[in-house]
Formats: sequence, C-alpha cells, structure tokens
Amino acid sequence: MLCTQVVLAQHSKAPHQHDHAELLIVAQSSQLQIQLRSPAANITGFEEIAQSPQQQRAVNRAKQILLTKNLFKPEPSDCESDSIDADFSSLDSGAEHHAKHEDDHDQDHDENHADVIVTYNYTCKRVAELESITTQLLTNFPAITQLNAQWVIGSRQGASTLDNSRDKIQIR
Repeated sequence: MLCTQVVLAQHSKAPHQHDHAELLIVAQSSQLQIQLRSPAANITGFEEIAQSPQQQRAVNRAKQILLTKNLFKPEPSDCESDSIDADFSSLDSGAEHHAKHEDDHDQDHDENHADVIVTYNYTCKRVAELESITTQLLTNFPAITQLNAQWVIGSRQGASTLDNSRDKIQIR
C-alpha cells in the first residue's frame, strides 16, 4: 500500500473551508493512491454526529457513493481498484462514545470542523504512463465547488483545480 504521509504532512493543517475539498494523489511502482479530504458539510450537509433519520440517510448516501470503485477513472484505464478506506467517524453515531473521551477542546474542534477522509488504492499496469484521472465527485457532491488536486507520479508532480465545469485532472 502506498503511503501519502509525506503529502499529508504538508496538508494536515490546511484550513477547513466549506465548498472546497482536496485530492492527494501518489503513484509509485504499480501502486496508485488517491485520498479525498473534505469538510463533512460538503458531503452530507452537516458536520456533527448524525442524530436524525434524515442525517443518517445523508451519511448512508455519502458512504454508498464514496465507497464505489468507479468514482475515479485513471487513464489509461489499466488500473484495478484494490481497496477503499473511509473515515466517517466524525459523523457516525457509533463514534460518539469514543469522542466523549477526548479532550473538550479537541472534541469541540472536531465537532465543529468534521472532515471525511477516503483513500482509494489501485494497482496499475502502467502507472508511469498515467495521463489523467476523471472524477465524479463534483457531480455527486455539488456542495464542493472547488476540488484542489495535488499529485506526485514517480518523479513528476503537479496540481490542478477542478470545478463544476472541469472534472479531469490532467497529468500529462
């Protein structure tokens, strides 16, 4: 499994901004990893533990969409989805007990600024030849008006910004 820790270390203190999300993309050898980090409000419409049936439905809908293997399409398309790891702990009622044991300041910060983090892992036959990645995130989550993507593919790196008129990250 690839590790995005180097890239994440640079962004762990990134400002929490509603309507913005970020993608961190790392590829090495035959492994491709895409990580989505978004304020929960962009994904579900709220940032606290789901209390009502309506909020729980929003969390379930988000999970259903975010845990699909075809949310991202690397081109050339010789990549196979290996796994998807998701952290919805800031929204799931099952995480409530754990959150109560945290420091009050941290708990307030987490509840007011909840994020959804999803990591997509792929194995690709020709990762060095990756030209682009298309995503359906903006179509499925219109509250995200700006998606900032940063990528490191082998020795190449770059960044691009997607919006509702642009859904493709051009790597080459």
